[in-house]
Amino acid sequence: MLLASCGLGDWGEDPLTEKHPDPRAVPGSESEIPLEKALGDLGITMPPDAKGVRFKSRNDFAPYYLYVKFTVPCSRAESVIQANRLIDLHRSDMPGSLDEYTLENISRTVEAQIPSGAGIKFFVSKYSSNDHKKGGLLFSPDKSNCTFALAAERHI
Repeated sequence: MLLASCGLGDWGEDPLTEKHPDPRAVPGSESEIPLEKALGDLGITMPPDAKGVRFKSRNDFAPYYLYVKFTVPCSRAESVIQANRLIDLHRSDMPGSLDEYTLENISRTVEAQIPSGAGIKFFVSKYSSNDHKKGGLLFSPDKSNCTFALAAERHI
């Protein structure tokens, strides 16, 4: 799969993208896709009280994708993992699973700054396919707040 020409490999800013009306959007986000629509379309569950939200969504070429970063108290991390139907990447044999390198690059796209020494946990969807992928990473530098960087893509 050529990641450079499709959503999960498009880590750079698109200079032709107009400014997004949502200040939480990172450069390169498609302005016609509100975060709530992309979350629903691509099956990502984010707690309504999540902090530090940043996202990038695109649907102007295949695949339709969303990258989103947010922080919740670590006591709620397991509920986010369950709500998104994620499992440990290293226990998965799902076709088309996202790899650690791709997930780390996606996290940088949504401005997730992973401090050195922060343990990173990688996750993928329990039900991935080549047409629909979901995954993410989780880290906690202070053990009280956990930051997620989640990604989903769907070939239409």
